[in-house]
Amino acid sequence: MWQIKVTKSPPFPILSKPSPCPVKSFENSCHWVLDTAFREDYNQTYIGHAAKNLGALRRIDLNLLKIDQTDTRSLPKKRRRAILDIKYRNSLLSLT
Repeated sequence: MWQIKVTKSPPFPILSKPSPCPVKSFENSCHWVLDTAFREDYNQTYIGHAAKNLGALRRIDLNLLKIDQTDTRSLPKKRRRAILDIKYRNSLLSLT
């Protein structure tokens, strides 16, 4: 007779293990947010230090948007509001 063996292990054991380095997981999540909210992978800036400078500005912007407690919207919606609303933009810049 055939016997079916049932196991209770996760389907993807490599992906389900926690990261041994918390810094790596933070960097990966930060990169994912920058890629989805700021479309960082589509940026093609190659002249001088412009790519590093733009990356630093994006990270500053990301941190300011995360610190802001007045608006509970998503990051892309907060970015759009900061572009259109001068008072909101000034309130974000006053958080620094």
